Amino acid sequence: MDPTQFDDARKYVPTLKTDSVDAFRQALAAVDFPWTNPTAIEWWKATREERVALEKLVAPGREQVKCRTALSNFCTPISPESALGAIQGAVTAEFDRSGWFKYYYYEANGAVGGKPDGDPSRALVIDIANSFFAKAGGAFYTKRSYDSVDATPFKQLLYVLLTIGFDRVPATKEHLLAGDSSSAMIMNYMRWAGDVPAAGLQTPDGDVKRVQAQFKWRCDSRPYDAVSRSNGFLTKANSDGYASSKNLRAAWHPFSDEGPRSYLWFRKGQTDNCLYSVVSVGTGDWQAFAVYPKISLSGGKASMLNGYLGTRRVRVRDAKSAAKKEVELAVSETYLYLFLQVGLVFDTGAAQGGNAYPEVGMAGIPMRNIYGALRFVRYHLGPPDSVSDDDGMVVVVDRAGVHTNDDDARSIEASCGQDLYQAATRLFNKVRDAPPTGVRWTPNGYSMIAFGTPFDYGGANLVIDQVLTA
Repeated sequence: MDPTQFDDARKYVPTLKTDSVDAFRQALAAVDFPWTNPTAIEWWKATREERVALEKLVAPGREQVKCRTALSNFCTPISPESALGAIQGAVTAEFDRSGWFKYYYYEANGAVGGKPDGDPSRALVIDIANSFFAKAGGAFYTKRSYDSVDATPFKQLLYVLLTIGFDRVPATKEHLLAGDSSSAMIMNYMRWAGDVPAAGLQTPDGDVKRVQAQFKWRCDSRPYDAVSRSNGFLTKANSDGYASSKNLRAAWHPFSDEGPRSYLWFRKGQTDNCLYSVVSVGTGDWQAFAVYPKISLSGGKASMLNGYLGTRRVRVRDAKSAAKKEVELAVSETYLYLFLQVGLVFDTGAAQGGNAYPEVGMAGIPMRNIYGALRFVRYHLGPPDSVSDDDGMVVVVDRAGVHTNDDDARSIEASCGQDLYQAATRLFNKVRDAPPTGVRWTPNGYSMIAFGTPFDYGGANLVIDQVLTA
């Protein structure tokens, strides 16, 4: 504590009644939230000597001894790492205040892990953890609910965690030319795909590296018409419908302000793109994207996937006995989009360093750069209630679900010419004509599964014994 806080604490503690430990705790918590509150008492910054002195000031009463212990708990700091379990336990919904607090806190904690307590960023994370939680014996308890904090200070608190746990990455040419990022190192990972004026792209740190415009694949649970109405792919933070439904437009969320959401954000601890402010683009072949959306990111059940179609009965044979029967497989749909990657690109893989996942980040993919979409039906290889991404799937092209962008004003043909358009057509048609294909998610993207490879179904090794259709 600074001298003023300690003096305030010495005046405050003797005024508290000690008939109820809970009331005593609540009274301590009422004056210890520091964000934008100049009269706060940050109990956890008390020295050992200050803590002992304050305990002696606890007034007599039925629960005096327990209240002294409660005050001691408030004056004993908890580490950012130790608070993780308490923060997880306090989550009531993924996208309410508790869920967003967890997301940003986990990233900030990962970024300051291993740093000494005197490090300014780690000190802020310590303050945030101690603003909400205290420890009594081996258990944590909540000092105050997240909802009890006004929107403005709660947004400030989340923004602090955002800037600690993430690197701010340029999202526009204007950001790029101004060198507008959270660190000079980030500028080393910026690329420009496609043609640029003869003068090039000069930033304060030098020319931006140019790379060739390339055709890429992306899967999405939304059908072509929905993506077309949205004018392509935007970040979740900038997609108004999604953002509103997930509280990204709530007054207490940092991305309710246009400034923070106008950047890309790179997760320092996870070393990958933010889930909500970046359009992530993989670098593999089309099979790498047919695994999206993933079960693990959809509540852990195939039935919770966007695009879930229910179950279908499929003929199989036992890999050992060759006995034939039918089983139920979970089935979902996804849409595979072919687009031209052009413009500003953040080389996420280069920023990750070792064990990089093959992806880059973009601010968006406008409709004019999208050639079209193919609908895929996916048969998940395992019991519907327990199948996972690791079990793999067989994906089948729906020949009736082919959509190409022939908008005269918003198409590759209109903006990039016949040569690129014809190259895209050849690539698109090759995948359109692909046979049913087995794929499985792996940390490096995907792996192929030869059609006819046995899969586990409740302990039995089975082989699909029919042609799967869309």
